[in-house]
Amino acid sequence: MNYKLLTIPALFLSMLCCAPDAKAAGWYSGSIKNVELTSLGEILLFLDAPSNHECGSKRVDYVTPNDAPGRSILAALLAWQAQGKGVRVYIASCSGSIGFFSTIIDE
Repeated sequence: MNYKLLTIPALFLSMLCCAPDAKAAGWYSGSIKNVELTSLGEILLFLDAPSNHECGSKRVDYVTPNDAPGRSILAALLAWQAQGKGVRVYIASCSGSIGFFSTIIDE
């Protein structure tokens, strides 16, 4: 088992969880308004929902290097958006008004 691969995400999540403006984690639901992919492989998900999540906006991000889980999440989001499905995201932490999600499921 390659422990280096496990250490980087754990380190990143620990930095997010210990940020000064981190808020409580929780689930948030909404329909997909827009999905964007940055040049770094970050997934920016904009939800069209009646209320904002705990971080204060309708945007949630999946920040990871361009890896297999990130590509799978992107493919699922695009498929669900095309089908008009809603999603539930687990917001692990906040930075300002942006929520960072770690888990996503369709509704």
